[in-house]
Amino acid sequence: MSSKKTLALLLAVVMVFALFSACGGEETTTAATTGTTAATTEGTTGGTSTVEAERNENGEFVVKLPLSNDVVEFSTWVAVPAAFSGAGIDDLNGSIAFQEMEERTNVHVNWTHPAIGQEVAQFNLMIASQLYPDVINAAPTYWIGGVDKYVDDDIIIELDPYLEYMQNWMRVRTASADHLRQTLSDKGRICFWQTINQYLQPTFAGPLIRGDWADELGIDMENINTYDEWDEMFATFKNSGLGQLENVFDIATNDGSTQYLMDGYNISEEFAAIDGEVVYGPYSDNFKKYIGMLADWYQKGYMDKDFYTRTSADRESNALNGRVAVVTGGLYINCDRWDMQTLDAEDPNWYPIQIPLETKDTVRRIGAASSGYQPVKFNYSTISTMCSEELIPIICQWHDYLQTEEGGLLRSYGIEGETFYFDDEGQPRFMEIVTRNPDGISQNQMQVKSTMTHGTVAGLYDWRRELDPASSEKQNEITLEVWSKNLDYSQNPSISVAEEYYTEYSRIYNDVQTYVDEWVVKAITGSIDWEAEYDNYRAELERLGVQDMIRYRQEALDGYYNRDITFGYTEEQLEEYGINEMLAE
Repeated sequence: MSSKKTLALLLAVVMVFALFSACGGEETTTAATTGTTAATTEGTTGGTSTVEAERNENGEFVVKLPLSNDVVEFSTWVAVPAAFSGAGIDDLNGSIAFQEMEERTNVHVNWTHPAIGQEVAQFNLMIASQLYPDVINAAPTYWIGGVDKYVDDDIIIELDPYLEYMQNWMRVRTASADHLRQTLSDKGRICFWQTINQYLQPTFAGPLIRGDWADELGIDMENINTYDEWDEMFATFKNSGLGQLENVFDIATNDGSTQYLMDGYNISEEFAAIDGEVVYGPYSDNFKKYIGMLADWYQKGYMDKDFYTRTSADRESNALNGRVAVVTGGLYINCDRWDMQTLDAEDPNWYPIQIPLETKDTVRRIGAASSGYQPVKFNYSTISTMCSEELIPIICQWHDYLQTEEGGLLRSYGIEGETFYFDDEGQPRFMEIVTRNPDGISQNQMQVKSTMTHGTVAGLYDWRRELDPASSEKQNEITLEVWSKNLDYSQNPSISVAEEYYTEYSRIYNDVQTYVDEWVVKAITGSIDWEAEYDNYRAELERLGVQDMIRYRQEALDGYYNRDITFGYTEEQLEEYGINEMLAE
């Protein structure tokens, strides 16, 4: 560290110490400190913490609140979800959870939200302007060339000099080796926070079938496991004369490639990582089988002949109006609503069936709708180089509070008694003002108003908040169980191609993906003789550079597995958090 940065950091530490001392007996903490212990971390190099930190009975480091006697402000750039536009608030300070966060911490956030639909362009304009807010919070795909480039270009800072202010973050990211790797940059830096999945979420979307029709036709919904059995099911529906069936099933995508049908061949729509090897689905051996199957189903009239033009609204309309019997990518949270809204059906019983397999013994390694299996998710929260040194420790502790049980509850559920309650088993549940708002505001919009919704801030995240206790067992449990069968998920981490290859990689990727998307639709619809053309298809991918594209990704994945997961920890912490055991595995 330069002498200038060292001096600035020392001054920041002194100022923060003075702020804390001024709080005196008015300090509150993240949890009752009865039975707390003091933990001293030792070591003076490598960014490890050298301060004595108080811990509560849950092992959390106590973040003393408020963070300052006087109101402190920092600025943040972050995109907001589409539901924001109907939530009736101007910025995230309209959220009950963020209002409560300000009350607890005495820290006010000045938000900048790009226009919905223009997020990437406005992110790039903000970076080009060289006028950055204190905090930049953006999805991994926004950081072109990888987040390290933005450190090297003096846009965001490394956080390891401030680890003493983010000890809960350093604790929660030790849940597994993949947690540790995924919260380091490609160059092994600690330079961002990300959302930690407290509980891995089962597969949350998959095939749904009209259960009433299946029962009428004698289709055993619990034993439709393979592609061949799906073909037989489609033939039964096609000849049934039921409903307004124009087609038997909806493929859920416009380009003909859908993970819900590719999973059983262990290929992906684009990239996947299986046991440390990068796989590009459209160049895999099994892709030929997939194309042949879809072309056959299209020719037999099982598929929507205009699938490549459909919107998500079109697909839902087809389901609710009896024009399809099977949807391949239904969301579990839609089951009960579809049962109520399907026309001309007393009990349509939209029911989950297994994601199809090549054989009954096939083990899926990629996983459709598998983001819930990732240990970390959503945006990178970073501190920019324009942030003052005095603010950095405050911002670090503000984020660190959200890595505690108390902060995580606020982030995921809002305020007890206003937006959520604890059920008899101690599980937090949303109140009906969120799930069934009397003013007709949707649950997604109410979550924007009540919580720190997806992607807006890093912290602990509890996906179980989606479960409505008033929903059916079918929706809350059976769907997730059925769609997770035969799955042995192989981690598919977010990685960045090295900066020196990124321009060439992007060119190849765009050319290859455009060609694949166009060719697949032609192959499925019979516009070309796909069998006669398949070797030419593979040759064209190679001419476009697909092998170099895969090689660049593989090098990035190899780098991911070589990240130093011990970085930032003392010898005592390596032992306490089980990192040494991870290294031995």
